[in-house]
Amino acid sequence: MKATLDIPDEVAREVQRRADRAGREFVEQIAELVKLALRVPDNAAAGGTVTAGPGTARQGALTVATDPATGLPIIHSPPDAPVHSMTVNELSALTEAALSEDDLERAGLSLRR
Repeated sequence: MKATLDIPDEVAREVQRRADRAGREFVEQIAELVKLALRVPDNAAAGGTVTAGPGTARQGALTVATDPATGLPIIHSPPDAPVHSMTVNELSALTEAALSEDDLERAGLSLRR
């Protein structure tokens, strides 16, 4: 099915950035994001729980819930997820690397080609 969509510029830029990072075309990335959004139950926006299982970019069962007091997401990962065995320094280094990569991509200087 073909459709014409009006997408805000900032959203289109983010979709393109993600598509570039994943090695996909823009329309492929849009389709993937729509598929992911359709997996989210209707009650998730009202503080429900979302479970991402097989077929997602994640391994194992990952649950995302909303803290009723703060409204912030709470992410529960499987016990064998790498995050459980990482040190604070390793997590900080991973975060810094991801932020640096994002900054470079936004500046048009992506290290991935």
